[in-house]
Amino acid sequence: MQLFDNHIFRTSPTYYIDGYLLICIKLTIFNTKIEQFSRSAKIILKVNKLLLFVLLLIPAIANAQGKSPESEMQDLARSIESESRTLKTAQGQGDKKSEAHALGNLGSIYMGISKQAPEVIKEFGLNPDKKVNQDKSIDYFNKSIAISDEIGYKDQLKTSYQELYAAQKAAGYVKDAAATYTKILALKHAILNPTLAKEMERKQLQYEYNKKEDSMRRQQQIAEERAKEQAQKVNEQSQQLTQQQQQLQASNQTLTAAEKERQAAQNALQKTQTDLTLEKSNSEEKTKELTQAEATAALQAANLQLQQSKLQLQQDELQMKDKALDEIKKTRYLYIVGILVLLAFCALIYRSNKIQKKANLAVLNEKKRSEELLLNILPEEVAAELMKKGFTDAKHFYDVTVLFTDFVNFTTVAETMTPEKLVGELHVCFKAFDMILGKYHIEKIKTVGDAYLAVSGLPVSNPNHAADIAAAAIEIKDFMAKRKTELGNGTFGIRIGINSGNVVAGIVGVRKFSYDIWGDTVNIAARMEQNSEEGKINISDSTYQLIKDKYACVYRGKIMAKNKGDIDMYYLN
Repeated sequence: MQLFDNHIFRTSPTYYIDGYLLICIKLTIFNTKIEQFSRSAKIILKVNKLLLFVLLLIPAIANAQGKSPESEMQDLARSIESESRTLKTAQGQGDKKSEAHALGNLGSIYMGISKQAPEVIKEFGLNPDKKVNQDKSIDYFNKSIAISDEIGYKDQLKTSYQELYAAQKAAGYVKDAAATYTKILALKHAILNPTLAKEMERKQLQYEYNKKEDSMRRQQQIAEERAKEQAQKVNEQSQQLTQQQQQLQASNQTLTAAEKERQAAQNALQKTQTDLTLEKSNSEEKTKELTQAEATAALQAANLQLQQSKLQLQQDELQMKDKALDEIKKTRYLYIVGILVLLAFCALIYRSNKIQKKANLAVLNEKKRSEELLLNILPEEVAAELMKKGFTDAKHFYDVTVLFTDFVNFTTVAETMTPEKLVGELHVCFKAFDMILGKYHIEKIKTVGDAYLAVSGLPVSNPNHAADIAAAAIEIKDFMAKRKTELGNGTFGIRIGINSGNVVAGIVGVRKFSYDIWGDTVNIAARMEQNSEEGKINISDSTYQLIKDKYACVYRGKIMAKNKGDIDMYYLN
């Protein structure tokens, strides 16, 4: 049972992400450029993933303490909006990994909705039909699986398969659930298979590399576009500055003209005052004209002061634009520094992934060596069961044929050989026996001294078990006869016994364990070998009945066998 419901963990964190972003806004509120603030917030979110996870975990634990159906449904409704936005963003950016994750989350959310009461679902404007919500959940899981498989996203692929199986099972799609369960087992086998796991890892690494390359390309394009925009703004501001300088020159020319006019007016005033001194008794009209001239001079002086004020204002504006250009240059430098930091961060991630890949490869190689060693000790099917369950169950096999071989006068011949030569000769003989048995898919059980025990028909059933053992026994006999001809007393004579019936097979021991067989069939096969002769293959009546239509046999009659009484025996020609 999971500690948290999937929809609880995926819903409430959106509020804490908003809160975390608000902190980022307060920390960067003094940035004068909105674009700078946006990048600062994104960098903080990427670097502090661990802090964000802690912030997400706190409300999830609080919510897991118990909620009303209405509260849970409200969380689910909000989760749909949040994950839909995430899905749309991932699709717009071409982020396949985030897209697969968001699709899996939506599948879990709709699965959670299908478990709510219909009247609660209606309150939030959603379809209360349980079957519809289950089908939506299955559809989202299938889409997540398709994308995860495309990019080799193993973790999401495994999670989506497991949740798809649960959704199909809950919806009553038994056949689909069985097919999905088969795929889950195949996926587990693929993860354990070094070649398939390596291919999946290659897909994921290729996807990560393409994603980073696209991201860097987009960032470079954005930087180039912004540089062009900044250059265009600088050009526009330079043109405006040129126009203002021209206006300033025109204003200076106007001011000079006004100064000349004022000087002329002052001269005229002085002349008028001289005329007034000379002609005090002139008429009132001349007095009015003088007053009017003084007013005109005052007006011209005021206009001159106004022109000076405008000139000062234009100079202030030019200084402000110079400061703006300095700010633009500083912003450009910040962009360049940010890109360099991002490139360094990407290089660090690449190196870390490379080291992790080497470590995973070493683990896979060690695992492969262990599996190969186990297969040398146990049959393939038994080894697979042992690796899967940690133990194996003893099984009863009803139709098998057991073969026993033994070297004649082994002790006497061995005394004439050095230990090295003796072990070497045994190795050559038993190696040849192993190769012959492999041709007929016969399972070698063990060797005890100079005795060799094998069985056909287990652990995989074989309807031709008796005929296969007979063919292998003839090849073994012929091999030893040829070697006897070549080496003389340098090798051994052989006798072979065969019996058919049922046995019990399983693993015994916990240290240096071995796969062995038991039963009366094994004991009678040993008696067949003991009552055989050098260069002969002695078979029981049960084996004879199975191969009499394929091989010629010679009836020996009933022969006394130790602890078994009289037994019908045949020589296989």
